[in-house]
Amino acid sequence: VATSGKVKGVVLLLYGCGNAPARKSAFLEACGKLVDAGIIVVACSQCTRGSVDIDKYAVGRAFAEKGVIAGHDMTAEATVTKLAYLLSKGLSSDECRMGMGENLRGEMFSPSQKLDVSSNSWANIHGSGSWSNL
Repeated sequence: VATSGKVKGVVLLLYGCGNAPARKSAFLEACGKLVDAGIIVVACSQCTRGSVDIDKYAVGRAFAEKGVIAGHDMTAEATVTKLAYLLSKGLSSDECRMGMGENLRGEMFSPSQKLDVSSNSWANIHGSGSWSNL
């Protein structure tokens, strides 16, 4: 999958706040290979409430160290839709990863400002972490 060039993003449905079976090291390594290949890997929860906090437990931290990003409190459906939307904009992998952590249209609770994605100029990201010229 990582070398096919056809997969651009993967959404993981994990337990609780971002846990997965701790003894499945091959799964963790596979996620790392996906990220290394430029594929965006997002961790979502199977729970109907709550938020993914991949820094809370050791397994989640291991995912974060491999480059998996948290889907926060987005549903799996919102995460897939958002990822597809960002990928359709021709953004780099890093820009998509940044966008996944931002509240674009109310799909997630975020203390950061709501972004205006009405224009096609996605290229500038300020050092403050906010998007500009959107």
